[in-house]
Amino acid sequence: MAWTSKGYVPITDGMGGASRYETFYADGQAFRLPVAECPSVACTGGSAIAWESTDTADQAALAAYSLAAERQMLEDGAKLATVATLASPIGVSRLTLASLASRQTAVAFGVGAGFQSAGDYYKTGDVDLGNSLIAGTAAALAFPLLGGSIMTNSLIGGATLGTNAMAQNRLLGADESVATNYGLGLIFTGLGTVGGRTATSVTQQFAPQWVRSRPLDSSLPALLQAPAQFSPLSGRVGAVMDTAVSNVPPFLETSRQGGTQP
Repeated sequence: MAWTSKGYVPITDGMGGASRYETFYADGQAFRLPVAECPSVACTGGSAIAWESTDTADQAALAAYSLAAERQMLEDGAKLATVATLASPIGVSRLTLASLASRQTAVAFGVGAGFQSAGDYYKTGDVDLGNSLIAGTAAALAFPLLGGSIMTNSLIGGATLGTNAMAQNRLLGADESVATNYGLGLIFTGLGTVGGRTATSVTQQFAPQWVRSRPLDSSLPALLQAPAQFSPLSGRVGAVMDTAVSNVPPFLETSRQGGTQP
């Protein structure tokens, strides 16, 4: 090691690079990086990585490692947020056997699987049955948890897509970014909730309040028909808007860029 006005720096190999290298891992990748003895201005945060190496190849490797480390931090944070949301009262208190066995949950499965299939076909020209089944299952599990505040729905949306990504990576060997999926779920579920409630409010003001959910019984006067034969039009419009906006993410690119799944 040589002493300079900046402190200890790595002995170079004559071309500005460090004389010793070690392998470091981040975001599922291995990086061969220059190292330095500490204390040294080349050491950062207690790490022996020689961030001040002047070799061009070293600088490229250090920059790539830094980006990979940031991606890994985001991935880890998204996984933690996903698990924390599902394990919190937001998830645990609402997920019951009765809610999972409802007709609405079955519909949610179909909607989730359908949008995933459509998104896969849009991006690749093919449909992956495994992706669709996982997405449908995640949607079915998430459905009983929705219906709260915008913030609650957003968190559930993020956790749903985060879970979907982790399941695809684990079960299908996919390369989905949990962080990207979590962020998209957070944003689009929130937008879907706002859009759906806005559409409901506007429809209530400018359209008939009720529409028939099944044909009227011709043997009875309309005034005597059971209220159950009618459904609120505004609620249907809001649900369609909410579903359409919330299910935009399957059409977007969410695979990891530059890294591989560890």
